[in-house]
Amino acid sequence: LDRSGLEYIQVGLQSSGELILEYQDGALSRHYEARRVPASKVARAFRQYAANDTAWRTELQWNPQALPKSGPVVLRRSDPP
Repeated sequence: LDRSGLEYIQVGLQSSGELILEYQDGALSRHYEARRVPASKVARAFRQYAANDTAWRTELQWNPQALPKSGPVVLRRSDPP
Protein backbone atom coordinates (compact mmCIF):
# COMPACT_ATOMS: atom_id res chain seq x y z
CA LEU A 1 0.00 0.00 0.00
CA ASP A 2 1.76 3.15 -1.09
CA ARG A 3 1.37 6.87 -0.83
CA SER A 4 4.20 7.55 -3.25
CA GLY A 5 6.95 5.52 -4.87
CA LEU A 6 9.16 5.92 -1.82
CA GLU A 7 6.53 5.90 0.94
CA TYR A 8 4.72 2.61 1.49
CA ILE A 9 3.95 -0.37 3.70
CA GLN A 10 4.10 -3.97 2.49
CA VAL A 11 4.04 -7.51 3.82
CA GLY A 12 6.04 -10.55 2.76
CA LEU A 13 5.47 -14.22 3.46
CA GLN A 14 8.53 -16.39 3.99
CA SER A 15 8.51 -20.07 3.00
CA SER A 16 8.54 -20.82 6.76
CA GLY A 17 5.17 -19.06 7.09
CA GLU A 18 6.71 -16.06 8.85
CA LEU A 19 5.17 -12.67 7.99
CA ILE A 20 7.53 -9.72 7.58
CA LEU A 21 6.06 -6.24 7.58
CA GLU A 22 8.10 -3.49 5.93
CA TYR A 23 7.68 0.22 5.48
CA GLN A 24 9.63 2.96 3.83
CA ASP A 25 9.35 6.57 4.87
CA GLY A 26 10.20 8.64 1.81
CA ALA A 27 13.79 7.52 1.12
CA LEU A 28 15.74 4.30 0.64
CA SER A 29 17.73 5.20 3.76
CA ARG A 30 14.49 5.07 5.82
CA HIS A 31 13.38 1.47 5.16
CA TYR A 32 12.35 -0.67 8.14
CA GLU A 33 11.07 -4.17 8.83
CA ALA A 34 9.36 -6.07 11.63
CA ARG A 35 9.66 -9.87 11.67
CA ARG A 36 7.34 -12.58 13.00
CA VAL A 37 4.33 -10.30 12.91
CA PRO A 38 0.98 -12.01 13.59
CA ALA A 39 -1.55 -11.68 10.75
CA SER A 40 -3.90 -9.71 13.01
CA LYS A 41 -1.21 -7.06 13.61
CA VAL A 42 -0.38 -6.91 9.87
CA ALA A 43 -4.06 -6.26 9.08
CA ARG A 44 -4.26 -3.64 11.83
CA ALA A 45 -1.13 -1.87 10.56
CA PHE A 46 -2.53 -1.75 7.02
CA ARG A 47 -5.86 -0.34 8.24
CA GLN A 48 -4.11 2.29 10.33
CA TYR A 49 -1.75 3.22 7.49
CA ALA A 50 -4.66 3.59 5.07
CA ALA A 51 -6.46 5.84 7.59
CA ASN A 52 -3.33 8.02 8.13
CA ASP A 53 -3.20 6.79 11.74
CA THR A 54 0.47 6.52 12.77
CA ALA A 55 -0.15 4.23 15.78
CA TRP A 56 1.21 1.22 13.81
CA ARG A 57 4.71 2.72 14.00
CA THR A 58 4.89 2.26 17.77
CA GLU A 59 3.04 -1.06 18.04
CA LEU A 60 5.82 -3.15 16.49
CA GLN A 61 9.58 -3.45 16.85
CA TRP A 62 11.08 -1.95 13.70
CA ASN A 63 14.62 -2.59 12.50
CA PRO A 64 16.33 -0.40 9.90
CA GLN A 65 17.17 -2.13 6.62
CA ALA A 66 19.88 -1.10 4.18
CA LEU A 67 18.62 -1.05 0.61
CA PRO A 68 20.73 -0.55 -2.50
CA LYS A 69 20.71 3.04 -3.68
CA SER A 70 19.91 1.95 -7.25
CA GLY A 71 16.23 1.38 -6.52
CA PRO A 72 13.77 -0.68 -4.51
CA VAL A 73 14.35 -4.36 -3.94
CA VAL A 74 11.81 -6.64 -5.58
CA LEU A 75 11.34 -9.90 -3.74
CA ARG A 76 10.28 -12.85 -5.85
CA ARG A 77 8.92 -16.13 -4.62
CA SER A 78 11.01 -19.05 -5.79
CA ASP A 79 9.27 -22.21 -6.84
CA PRO A 80 10.29 -25.23 -4.80
CA PRO A 81 12.90 -27.45 -6.49
